[in-house]
Amino acid sequence: MLLSIIIPDYNDGKYLKKALDSVWQQSFRDYEVIVVNDGSTDRSAEYCARWQKEHDNLRLIEQEHQGASLARRSGILAAKGKYCVFLDADDWFCDPTALERLVGRMEESGVDVLQFLMEKNCFGKGKPVSGKEGELTGAEFWERDCSTLLGGKTVDISPYLCDKIYRTEIFQKAVTENKVESIYIFDYIYLNLLYFAREEVRRIAYVPWLLYSWRQYSGGLFRCDETLMEDYEVLKPLQLLTIEQQGLPEGFRKQCHVETAYLLPSASSKAAQHKTVTVPFLRQMYQYPAVQDAIAYFTEHPNGLWDEIRAFMNTDEEKLQREAQRYNKSKKLKAKGLYIWLFCRK
Repeated sequence: MLLSIIIPDYNDGKYLKKALDSVWQQSFRDYEVIVVNDGSTDRSAEYCARWQKEHDNLRLIEQEHQGASLARRSGILAAKGKYCVFLDADDWFCDPTALERLVGRMEESGVDVLQFLMEKNCFGKGKPVSGKEGELTGAEFWERDCSTLLGGKTVDISPYLCDKIYRTEIFQKAVTENKVESIYIFDYIYLNLLYFAREEVRRIAYVPWLLYSWRQYSGGLFRCDETLMEDYEVLKPLQLLTIEQQGLPEGFRKQCHVETAYLLPSASSKAAQHKTVTVPFLRQMYQYPAVQDAIAYFTEHPNGLWDEIRAFMNTDEEKLQREAQRYNKSKKLKAKGLYIWLFCRK
């Protein structure tokens, strides 16, 4: 068998048929579909049982709710295909020749991972995307294209899983020889780091083919709440370890700590959606080891943004309210101002 399609599902049963239809309508046929039901409380399992009667290459794995990383791990370990791709339960392949083209390029080129294009589909409208075509070695990847996985930005490699096709054997080694922690939000960066860090990943390629449509704002495995920082507590140590193991320059450590500073307001924003933002809550997040690690780093390497955040955390609530009034008039979205704005929304 050439391809395994891994679909993690958590309460996305209402979208699952569209995802599977986009697979069954493919011109390529040498594949299996593995749906990992991550403790869904909707009718996902019932739907899959019905579809299994019509499609003998559909397998269903049932497990307790453990998060996206462990759901994908279950699918990876169960995969029998030479290659594997990930399809989220609320997304779909937007080209009926997608799998044929991807497997064909992998077989023809012999690369270890191939990245294609993925559009962000917001309420039925896709956003234009563009990409490059080319190939690089594993060493070249760590020299110039790895930044997105380590807290930075790059126009080349994306942090996602669903816009790539991987060699299954390499991924199985990566998740077997490393302890995979339960993580909900950053699972795509986390698993990509485990994969790309393997010495077997020697050749990486890009193709400018739009093949995948990513439905946004549907919910599912992504949890928009305070668990963002808890998940980051799992991701950041792996990022720092990877930087050390790959012998990357000091700038990568700095960008990783800068990412911590930006994630604090991001976590606050997501918590605000659930009306849990309070000054004690923000100060609790301030005590996370990942944050304290960044504080220690910026004590030795001063950073203006971090100074703003640190000053805010030591502000009493009465003073905070006064500053909030001034901020609401100025409308400037600085790091300190963003915290104040979030506090005022509670």
